[in-house]
Amino acid sequence: AYAEKKKGNDVVAVIFIGDGAFGEGVIYETLNLIKLWSIPLLIIVENNRYAQTTPISLNFSGSFVGRVKGFDISSGEIETNDVEKLYRRFGPIVEKVRNTQLPHVEIIHTYRLGPHSKGDDDRSKDEVRKWWEKEPLQYLETKISKGDIKQVKLDVVKKLQEIEKRVSVMEFGSIK
Repeated sequence: AYAEKKKGNDVVAVIFIGDGAFGEGVIYETLNLIKLWSIPLLIIVENNRYAQTTPISLNFSGSFVGRVKGFDISSGEIETNDVEKLYRRFGPIVEKVRNTQLPHVEIIHTYRLGPHSKGDDDRSKDEVRKWWEKEPLQYLETKISKGDIKQVKLDVVKKLQEIEKRVSVMEFGSIK
């Protein structure tokens, strides 16, 4: 983001971080510098309610927005797994960052459906099951025709097969 700003480009850099990053000092150093240097950076915080395996209630005090406000950086938050709502929300935010050339932090309160890594998931099956009912792709499938869903799935399988074929013919350092 800083390099693009120095080049005079009209670029908005976007990074995604998890809620656990707010337990690390580097995020506060970053917030400080992007505000001081007026960096057009959009930080999207995925608050999935767990920092690895620790529930946020056991490792986080205050609020994300409150912490960001301490650096005088604009911020907002939304609780949704609805991709369409997120799409509509982020268009104006990106334009605001582009036009003001100032950072913004947006928190998405969501849920991580899978474990952080293999063998470390202590969440209850009931808790995870409830969130699967709000899974974004399942939601979208209720708004798209069955024919379109079938075609998208076929297109994805075809693309994956093409990639698999390309990878299988790779030699060390080059592609045939």
